[in-house]
Amino acid sequence: FFFLLMKAHYCIALLLLCMACQQGSEKVNITNTQDYNKYLSTETSPSLHEIRQQNEYWSNRLGKDTSGVGDIGPLAATYESLFEQTGKIEHLKSAENLYRKGVQIAAPQFKDGLERGLAHVLISQHRFKEAYELLTRSYKGVSSKQPTKLMLFDVSMELGYYDEAYEWLTKIKDLSDYNYLIRLSKWSDYKGDLDSAIKYMEMAMEKAEARDSEPLRVWTYSNLGDYYGHAGYIEDAYDMYLKTLDIQPDKAYAKKGIAYIVYAAERNPEEAIRILDSIMKQNEAPDYNLLKSEIYIYQGKLDQAEAEVDLFLEKATALEYGNMYNTY
Repeated sequence: FFFLLMKAHYCIALLLLCMACQQGSEKVNITNTQDYNKYLSTETSPSLHEIRQQNEYWSNRLGKDTSGVGDIGPLAATYESLFEQTGKIEHLKSAENLYRKGVQIAAPQFKDGLERGLAHVLISQHRFKEAYELLTRSYKGVSSKQPTKLMLFDVSMELGYYDEAYEWLTKIKDLSDYNYLIRLSKWSDYKGDLDSAIKYMEMAMEKAEARDSEPLRVWTYSNLGDYYGHAGYIEDAYDMYLKTLDIQPDKAYAKKGIAYIVYAAERNPEEAIRILDSIMKQNEAPDYNLLKSEIYIYQGKLDQAEAEVDLFLEKATALEYGNMYNTY
């Protein structure tokens, strides 16, 4: 039961453990608590504070009748950001409801942006078929074709429509474009060409840095950290996660990446648990309970592992989550 439930996280951890074995039978020492302790404080959440301010601003602008279609998209985007920061599914549902309202009342020439926003929310909930159908309809109508093509590639990959995904990739080909490079990187990873995946993600990183875009740098650094980790460049992965946190100190994804390294490569489960506990004080996503359970199993603490599985199931089977965690 435990093995089946932990399979997804186990696969990632196994990759890191294999990388550690390549460097020798002894534990590897890569991280330093002085590097990241400052990011574990529960009092340090500048992103969340800023997002809440933006949410209040756009809520006030929208008004009680929700008729200001121009304000719906920005407000929905703040709810998506709140979900990323807190893991609270109700924020994602609020974003979905707003986008649906916007699609209903917007003029035809303005619908496609709201439809892409709705598709993004559906993808976040793993409702890939709904997103695919929505984007396909939107693409055939009055729409801005290029961003819709990008998302159709994304959702085709999620659904395993790889031939179709490749067709979309060829339609958006532009090695000077950040959005194309990150998708070419994803395609290369799918094809098993990790070296090319890293090369294209590094090219995208250069674009993000040249534009001095903090959101793009955060996304690129954290994902490049994953690629470096899978390739066995664990120190480089660690550096990327730290660079992410330098920009966004409360980025849970990067902290989780460091926790993986501490647990799987350095074989320090106690410290990994400490990092995860700091994340979970602000983010209630079920994923962290699942990972904690895996670590407790590694330690032989089966009672604590079972307790974490129970917490995971309690959260993940809530009606609001729908099918998000059905794989697990």
